[in-house]
Amino acid sequence: MTTVENRYYAGAKTFCFKILILSLILLWCILFITISVSASTKGVMLTPTRVVFEGRTRAEVVRLINTNETSCSYRISLVTIRMDDFGNKTEVESPTPEELAVQNMIRFSPRSATIAPSQWQTIRLMVRKPSDLAPGEYRVQLKVVPLPDPASPSDSSSKNKDNGKIGIQINYIVAMSIPIIIRHGKGDVKVIPESTVLQKSESNNDYFLETGVIRDGLFSLYGDITAFHTPLGGGERIKIGEIKGISIYTPNTKQILKIPVSIQNPLSLYQGKIDIEVTNSEDKSLPVIGSGQF
Repeated sequence: MTTVENRYYAGAKTFCFKILILSLILLWCILFITISVSASTKGVMLTPTRVVFEGRTRAEVVRLINTNETSCSYRISLVTIRMDDFGNKTEVESPTPEELAVQNMIRFSPRSATIAPSQWQTIRLMVRKPSDLAPGEYRVQLKVVPLPDPASPSDSSSKNKDNGKIGIQINYIVAMSIPIIIRHGKGDVKVIPESTVLQKSESNNDYFLETGVIRDGLFSLYGDITAFHTPLGGGERIKIGEIKGISIYTPNTKQILKIPVSIQNPLSLYQGKIDIEVTNSEDKSLPVIGSGQF
């Protein structure tokens, strides 16, 4: 074997030895160093979950509750949120002049608060309608955002020298908004279920009724929707699914809902009749305000 070959094999041997040493060090780290990950959520609770100004009502209150285990500071603001035909809500970054005018009709205080654990802060709301306000319904959202604690690290890692552990602390900020609705003048709401189709979920074997609902009238809808099935040839009508707390806000006139089907054999729904009924949650004394048979 030549001198060059001897040097080559000696270098390769040294390289392999270094790789072995590095692998042993890595294995030691995995076995003896514990990595702990902890996550904390800063959330918020508001009650009631919606506020309606109508008639002679000019002032309302909302209670902001700190559900966290430590004191928490909150920022309170008014925002505009739009809804699409599937009920998805998007906060508007650049409101139109009309949307800003609605925000200006609401006065509220305070605009920030620091609340002890399991305690609450009262938010006072007041509406000021322009003298030339046209009859109709107007909406803005009251938004509350927990603020991160500057004394605690966020999305950072630290090493505890006493126990040799590496810790990663992750803070999740969960904001919340509720609708503030202003109703001016006399109006009503009507609902017409226009279609329903049995569909199967792509992610699992669950079935649902994809149902289109049309809202008509001056005011928005806040109610429940229920589906019933009557077997072919007659028989007892049974409830097969429902959604509580649906909302179709003005100016939207349509929403497509997915009603989960809770019967053992969903395919039996292809035979017989399906009834869709909508009730108004704001007035329990009202009968069904919209229905359709398919």
